[in-house]
Amino acid sequence: MSTVQDPTLDFVEHYIHTYNNSDAGTSNRALSNLVCAFPTNDSLEPVLCKVAAINGLYSTGIGGIYAVAQNILRQQIDSKLVLHDVDLVNQIAPTQFSGGKIRRNFSFATKYCHFHAPDAFPIYDSYVRRLLWAYIKRDSFVHFKSASAFQNILEADYGQYKMLISTFQQFYGLGRLGFAELDKFLWLYGKELDA
Repeated sequence: MSTVQDPTLDFVEHYIHTYNNSDAGTSNRALSNLVCAFPTNDSLEPVLCKVAAINGLYSTGIGGIYAVAQNILRQQIDSKLVLHDVDLVNQIAPTQFSGGKIRRNFSFATKYCHFHAPDAFPIYDSYVRRLLWAYIKRDSFVHFKSASAFQNILEADYGQYKMLISTFQQFYGLGRLGFAELDKFLWLYGKELDA
């Protein structure tokens, strides 16, 4: 990843504006509308639609969307979504597939929770992770021994990830932006630098 620019408010807002006017912004609005139409997670069909849409539009790579939807349904997540319980991501991320194999769909779980409560659940993905690591290496606003330790800790505990995003937000004076806006910047700028 090339050298990162200072994430000033103007710089970040430029990326947010660009994101909102892109195909990614259109996909984001479509998913928000879908979740608004089906806000609860107590019936398989709407959960399955949301899982399929997030998997398709965000390329999360889930091979068995039906198993993931059933897992979410079994977890009875609605009260935890309302409470913005960070443990929810860790709870719905692991899914057992046929044959007993368990796959931890961490990035997907962050996205699923995000679309139900955008400013309570920041999205995690590889572009965001690599961009955050570049800022950490440059400015040392938190300390991790290595990029792999950083990745392992964040992917093991969503609460740590959310705390890191809050630290990033405060360190760079971006407190007036919510997690949903920061997600747009982190993803789009991270994708641009990764290209």
